[in-house]
Amino acid sequence: MPFTVEGAAAGQRPAALAFQVSYDEGRTWQPAKSVGGTHLSLKHPAKAGSVSLRAELTDRAGNTVTQTIERAYLITE
Repeated sequence: MPFTVEGAAAGQRPAALAFQVSYDEGRTWQPAKSVGGTHLSLKHPAKAGSVSLRAELTDRAGNTVTQTIERAYLITE
């Protein structure tokens, strides 16, 4: 899944950038691996459902922002 950093953080090298994914509408979260700084490597479950995503970025000044997208997209059988 591709991702981009936008807004004030665009073009900056963050101190930290981490992603999480949930396949149960946000009840539980697990780390999502970033590949090449442009994509997430996700392993969807076999059953149908939704995918929720969370990103946490910390800039070099120590400011942190967390963005959560509940039910970002659906998985179909």
